[in-house]
Amino acid sequence: MEYALLQAVFLPLLLSPLAYVIGRRFGHTAATWFTFGLLLYCTILIITASIGETYEEHYPWTELFGEFGLLLDGLAAPFAIMIYVLCTILALYSKPYMLHKFHEFYKQQAPKTVYQSDGTVLESLSLEKFVNRQSGVYYALFLVFSMGMLGTVLATNLIEFYIFFEVMLIPAFLLVGFWGDHPRRRIALMFFFWTHVGAVILLLGLLAIGLNVGSFDFADINEADIPTDVVVPAAVAIIIGLGVKLAAFGFHIWLPYAHGSA
Repeated sequence: MEYALLQAVFLPLLLSPLAYVIGRRFGHTAATWFTFGLLLYCTILIITASIGETYEEHYPWTELFGEFGLLLDGLAAPFAIMIYVLCTILALYSKPYMLHKFHEFYKQQAPKTVYQSDGTVLESLSLEKFVNRQSGVYYALFLVFSMGMLGTVLATNLIEFYIFFEVMLIPAFLLVGFWGDHPRRRIALMFFFWTHVGAVILLLGLLAIGLNVGSFDFADINEADIPTDVVVPAAVAIIIGLGVKLAAFGFHIWLPYAHGSA
């Protein structure tokens, strides 16, 4: 299928505003099934493209950063399939959990029940609107987070990899900040700060390699003879940056708080 990888990566991003609109107008269930259907379609694209030999797509980007490519080979395919299969399942699995979360947050913000003259509860309409709005935001962020994970696996360029890696940070920060356990905002800021510190260090390492080689494409870097005085500090920066962002042992300051809150 033409543009299979491009669709699988960017459809969730481009249609995330639609998930928000559907959730807000038609409710939690509609947003759930829309997200599930979209991710299922993208999962089928990935599985179909992975059948047979290595599949890759390349698109013009900018001369400064090299070529924008998406590669599905024997290494990337299992991770790409795993990411979207799990995300597709989680779109359904998280539905009752998040619905419960939305109701809890509504009770915290509107603890008083208001009755109309006929005895019916006035707050019921407000609750429905609150849940719908929350559902739309949640599934929109969920789609962006999913595409960020897939993009890091399929990237063929250091800057492309970095951008996708950072795209995941934004929805993850908002998911924890909006619906994490208390003190969720402080923990979200801690998560954002430490992972951003790691991202800056990682970027320095990637720039050192790319600027020395004259290209950020993995293929060009693989064939280049990079001097040791560049490789060593760049490798140290990349290891530290990834260690912080992945919460490896020794760099896991934010992990217990963020995962506990999430």
